[in-house]
Amino acid sequence: MERGTHIYGASVVKTITSETSGETVPSYIEVTTNSVSNNNYMIELNWESVANGLFYNVYKRGNLASDLMEYRLTIPEEVQKQPYFSNTTTADDSNVSLSSRYTAIKIEPDNDGFCGGISIKLLFGTEGYTVKNTSDYLTLRLYDSFADYVTSGDTDATLDDTNTLYVPNIESPLTDEVKLYYNDLTDQSDEYTFKFKKGVNLVSGHIYWAIIDRVSLVEITDPVTNASSTGTIYVRGLEKDALDPYGEITLFKSSTLVTDFDNWSTYDNVPSSFYNIYTPYYKLRGYLDNGLGVKYPVRRGLKFYNITSFTPRRLSIFVPPVEDIYQVVSDSFAAEYDGLSSETTLTKNEMIVTVTARNGANGTPVTFTETIPQGTERNTRFVLGAANNLFDRVDDVYVTPGANLQRTNNGPIKWSVYDFFTVETVP
Repeated sequence: MERGTHIYGASVVKTITSETSGETVPSYIEVTTNSVSNNNYMIELNWESVANGLFYNVYKRGNLASDLMEYRLTIPEEVQKQPYFSNTTTADDSNVSLSSRYTAIKIEPDNDGFCGGISIKLLFGTEGYTVKNTSDYLTLRLYDSFADYVTSGDTDATLDDTNTLYVPNIESPLTDEVKLYYNDLTDQSDEYTFKFKKGVNLVSGHIYWAIIDRVSLVEITDPVTNASSTGTIYVRGLEKDALDPYGEITLFKSSTLVTDFDNWSTYDNVPSSFYNIYTPYYKLRGYLDNGLGVKYPVRRGLKFYNITSFTPRRLSIFVPPVEDIYQVVSDSFAAEYDGLSSETTLTKNEMIVTVTARNGANGTPVTFTETIPQGTERNTRFVLGAANNLFDRVDDVYVTPGANLQRTNNGPIKWSVYDFFTVETVP
């Protein structure tokens, strides 16, 4: 991660009319972390769905007054659903050993959502020991499921529905493989987050499987004798009180990663006629950032139309009326955003505007500077130069922040859609 506190923002690209769509102004929040857990520097962003939303963008910038660069972390249509899940996390009171190489945790989202990662609880035994093979690891990957037609005599896994078992579709993984090194494990139960390099949009009511691959056995060291032995890695879960021969399967285990249902079995220690007695602990995470993803620099605020006046005219900086913001700004960023209707239409930041213009293709460029004060009312015009300064084209415009600004905790400038002006000829 880069140094300093970071500001995160999110916007939604939403439908305006049947033919147009636009991106809202990003809504920013400040995020800090002083965690010392294994999830240090892992930032999670959550929000709920926006009506008519097509997809969402996530932005990031440093909380330093000198850092004016804004970055987009997502690509178009990556985050199509809200990065928030209403699933209730089960309590965990039991250790379930990863006795087989592969263990599959059943995932059922309570709502449509974007999943940036999954958290589970793990630990190793025995208490007080340390891990020896610290460079070894286990992995987690998310898979879709498919329905297999089986009978109770074909498998020791109890059927989810009549003659149907929803098993991991290992031919088509939904995410990349995420590693958790044994060096990060402790002898106490802790929550570990597996962040996907690219998240996935999940659908409510569908069955997914998070498969843990215990690539190698964990080796542990006795703190007294310094002797080494093979340890056991555990995943945490809730032990059920009652047994039902027709319950759903929430944990699978297998020695090999195959699609055939008869190579997977329920995760329990009771006869095969009963369903597994553990409900695994897991959390579906929203949008996650660990500072390692690609950042796309964003530049906002200027649009040149390259229109040449028929006759040389005086130029002006105009703060136009915006009773209907959609008629003033282009469709590309005209979508409504939260709070727009209740915000005053005054400019929110002092802007020093520099305009370079000339008369004719071979004319001499002339530069003017004008200040738009903070709190300027709409329908205000600032005429540039003297009466004899006539031009038919604009070469360049740039804005320098003034002294009176809205800032987030004395850091980045809080620009508003109402810091909007045009450079145009005087009517």
